[in-house]
Amino acid sequence: PAVVTVLRERAAAFAKSVELDQLENFYVPPDCQASKNSGATREPLLRTIDRFLDSEQKQNKVLLLQGDAGMGKTAFSLLLEKWLWQCFETKKMVPVRIELRRFTAETAKDSVSQILGADHVVTLKQIGLPCVFIFDGYDE
Repeated sequence: PAVVTVLRERAAAFAKSVELDQLENFYVPPDCQASKNSGATREPLLRTIDRFLDSEQKQNKVLLLQGDAGMGKTAFSLLLEKWLWQCFETKKMVPVRIELRRFTAETAKDSVSQILGADHVVTLKQIGLPCVFIFDGYDE
C-alpha cells in the first residue's frame, strides 16, 4: 500500500537528520530499573524498551519513564523516535511523538495525520500497523 511507501520515506528522512546525529554524538544513554524501589538490576533503557515493545502483549501497553529535570528524557524521546524509524522494516511500528505541553484533544489524531497524511490513517488501521505514541513532558 501507498502508506508503506510514505512510512519508508519518513524513516529515511529521520536517518538523515543532522540535528539528531549531533544529539547522538554527545548523548549518554541512560540505564533504568523497573521501579525506584524494586531492587531490580539496572540495564540500558533502550534494551528495556526494546524488550517491552517485543513482548507478547501488543495492544494497550504503557511504559512510563520518570526522572528528575535535566536527566535527558526529552533527548531520549527524540532518539527513541529515530530508533523506531530506523527499525521500521523489522518492528513494523509507527512512532508518533507528541509534546504534552502542546497537547489538545485532536493532537494524537493530528500527529498521525501529519506523519502519514490524512488519507493514510485509515489504511494504517486496515493493514494493522501499530503506533507507538511517545508523549514527552508528562512531568511538566
